[in-house]
Amino acid sequence: MEALLSRRLQTLTFLKGLAFTPRQARQFIVHGHVSVEGRRVTIPGYLVNRQEENAIIYDERSPIANDLHPVRQSAQPAAPAAEPEGDEGPAPAPEIGGPKEG
Repeated sequence: MEALLSRRLQTLTFLKGLAFTPRQARQFIVHGHVSVEGRRVTIPGYLVNRQEENAIIYDERSPIANDLHPVRQSAQPAAPAAEPEGDEGPAPAPEIGGPKEG
């Protein structure tokens, strides 16, 4: 059973590093950001053959395929921003790039 689950596109997308979490991998697939051998696949449970494993990439029509896309900029997923309370003003913009110090 475990071998079958490890062949799912959602699992392999996460393991290849195209998404930071399995949940994000599922979202990328459903929204059409992932392709297998040049074909857009929108089914997270699609069983990937061994020959197709190396052909899992961002779909060329997806904005995420661009190396400069914000999702691909940091090594860690962005932490959700806390909602400001009262009249404190907007939260500061997150830094793009390396890890935060502090």
